[in-house]
Amino acid sequence: MITETPTDTTRIDAVVARLKATPGVRQSLPELSVLRQSGPFQSVNHFFASSFEYFRHLLHYTNITPESRVMDFGCGLGRMAIPFSVFLDKERGFYCGLDTDGTVIERDKAMFAGRPAIEFRHVDVFNKHYNPTGRPAAEALAKERFDAPFDVAFLFSVFTHILSADLDTIVGFLAANLAPKGEIFSTWFLIDDATQAAIDAGKASRRFATRHGTARIDLPENPEAAVAYPLEEALAAFRRAGFTDVRPHFGTWRGKDGVDSWLWQDGILARR
Repeated sequence: MITETPTDTTRIDAVVARLKATPGVRQSLPELSVLRQSGPFQSVNHFFASSFEYFRHLLHYTNITPESRVMDFGCGLGRMAIPFSVFLDKERGFYCGLDTDGTVIERDKAMFAGRPAIEFRHVDVFNKHYNPTGRPAAEALAKERFDAPFDVAFLFSVFTHILSADLDTIVGFLAANLAPKGEIFSTWFLIDDATQAAIDAGKASRRFATRHGTARIDLPENPEAAVAYPLEEALAAFRRAGFTDVRPHFGTWRGKDGVDSWLWQDGILARR
């Protein structure tokens, strides 16, 4: 498995091109009016292309295969289910998308109905914006049960909205449902000395000037809108959950210096 920024993407690009050309792969695309409620998508084609761009990250950073069992924590409108619906082996592979927004989960179930190896679940975790009547994370996640552990769990733009009170709960839930040799790939805003220097020099796209517990936030009036963690605090959360191989990768949000990934946000790859 490679973890640095690739110089030769021929193999990955060939896999992505083949999957994008699979008949029927576009049948689960939401309408544009729905997409504009969930993210900065200019078109349905933009949403479709972004699903495969993020899938490229997983092909590069993790050991996913068509036989993998994968958990998409924070699946939203099923963006990552699109490539997985044509990548996974219909008998041995499995995708499970989890989200706190019950409305989008019901939409996902309808959009992907009849697709083998694809499942969606509503997790009743409190979220100020998407599930204001939900329960505390520890209580809600303790009730979730799966038939078998997962080989890979991934979280895109989830920890960037998680406050420090729930950090260990979320990481612990992932660890508890992962196979012994499983791995987690997640995106973050990470603060180290180099990132702080970029912020101070005006090179970073966010400042994260306000402290909130062990985290830092960008908008005091809306703490969950964008959350950053000191690098060592984020890595320590995975180590507390039993991961011994925890690797950060720095994205372009902090400017051009020190970037070692394809990502805009930072990434953490964690393995036992």
